[in-house]
Amino acid sequence: MSQRMLRGNLAVRPEPKTRVVKRTRIVRAGLSMGEKLFYLLCLAVTIGAAAYLISLYGMSAAINYEVQELRHHLEEERERTVQMRVDLEKRSTAEIITSKAQELGMSFSEDRLVVLPGR
Repeated sequence: MSQRMLRGNLAVRPEPKTRVVKRTRIVRAGLSMGEKLFYLLCLAVTIGAAAYLISLYGMSAAINYEVQELRHHLEEERERTVQMRVDLEKRSTAEIITSKAQELGMSFSEDRLVVLPGR
């Protein structure tokens, strides 16, 4: 039937126009073996670098902890040294030395006395 005959006639169902459409379909086969190996190598290098950096951070933290501990011990030793010097100054007076010598049975001769200048 031609188009002219069907104009306005609702009793007749027009035939749909058929069009042939050619579609080209691109089928991708996936990644090649070389690409897969390259990606795997990149992943391995990235994981290795991350593990190396984490181990360096761990060693750095351990060394930092040791340094802090050594500084704490050094400060304690400095305080101990200062305390010992104060104690030595207290015990180094001439009166204390002569009294301790007499307690131990030592004799003291004034003509053999040598006085050294103070610091």
